Amino acid sequence: MPVVKRSKESSVSGLVTAIEKFMEALETQGENDAIKDLQKAIEMVKSAALGSPEFLSALKHIQSAYEEHELDAYTFEPKSREDEWGPTQVLYVTSTQVLSMLKRFGV
Repeated sequence: MPVVKRSKESSVSGLVTAIEKFMEALETQGENDAIKDLQKAIEMVKSAALGSPEFLSALKHIQSAYEEHELDAYTFEPKSREDEWGPTQVLYVTSTQVLSMLKRFGV
C-alpha cells in the first residue's frame, strides 16, 4: 500500500484545524490570553501566502504563544488509565498535534 503524503496546502488547513481544536480544549483551562494569541496566528496563517515571510512569521507566532503561555505543559503525556478519556487527554493530543504540524513546516 503506497504512502500518500500531505501537500503543503492540506497541511496548512490541517494546522488551522489543529489549532482550533487546541483552542477549544484551552477554554476548559481558562487560557484566554493564549487563545487570543492563537486566534491571531490563525488569521495570520490564513491571510499569508504559503512560504512567504508573513507565513513564517505566523508560524513563529504560534511557537511564541507556546513559550509565552507555557503551553508546553500540555504536551506531556498524562499518567492515567487507558480507558479514561477527559480534558487532560484532549489537551495532550491537541497540543501535540499543533506542534507536529509546526514541525512539518520546519519550525
